[in-house]
Amino acid sequence: ATLPGYELNPTPIPFDIGLGETTVGELSFVNEFTPGSVGLTKVGQDGETLEGAVFSLFDAEGNELDTGLTTDEEGQLVVEDLAPGHYYFVETEAPFGYELDDTPLEFEIVFNQETQL
Repeated sequence: ATLPGYELNPTPIPFDIGLGETTVGELSFVNEFTPGSVGLTKVGQDGETLEGAVFSLFDAEGNELDTGLTTDEEGQLVVEDLAPGHYYFVETEAPFGYELDDTPLEFEIVFNQETQL
């Protein structure tokens, strides 16, 4: 078992205790955060969903994590396996006939969040 918000790693951690051992051994082990996901829906001025908008994903420090993320026929895209933290999308290509909106769209993956926001 592990704490909520962390991934269970079932890999055994081998160690040896020698005969007559008088010192306390120490092991270190890291459990990864349970990853989160985010969905984005691109809509036009009249509320219609827009296919073909292209976005890049950045972390809070401005590092580009993914590019070429394109909305589907329902105007949606989903990014999975994100560690808890702050991120933002930037539109890099607008759908045909629409103007580019490169305003950063900020969001947060919350540690141990169990419901959709």
